Amino acid sequence: MRNVFLDANVIIDWLVKDAENHVNCSEAVEMALSKSRNTWVSPTTIAITSYFLYNQFGSEKKVKSISESIYAPFKITTENEVIVRQSLHSKFNDLEDAIQYFSALNSKIDVIITQNIQDYHWSEIAVLTPEMFCQYYTFQK
Repeated sequence: MRNVFLDANVIIDWLVKDAENHVNCSEAVEMALSKSRNTWVSPTTIAITSYFLYNQFGSEKKVKSISESIYAPFKITTENEVIVRQSLHSKFNDLEDAIQYFSALNSKIDVIITQNIQDYHWSEIAVLTPEMFCQYYTFQK
């Protein structure tokens, strides 16, 4: 399997056991980590989930410890001035999605997994929901 990028919304629902899409996101994350060449997240993803974790635990020290553990198996894309400026001038409506997308594009990602494929309407990279990803790669065995 190729280089897979996980959107922040997939990571958050993977972490939240009572999230509506927890099971599908968990299956997609586990499959990506076990079957892909590399599984990637962006610094924006880490920042978004850190904010979420801080609201849950209220301790920066705990958030850093949890984040270190969570993100240990992932590769992390780069975000820089060029990526941010591309994002600001892009057709994407959501700046966070644009930054994640251009950091993924810069890292030569083959597929983005997100719960909101419509947010990536302008993507040159294949975009799949967690369910689509699991179905497609289960079928490919």
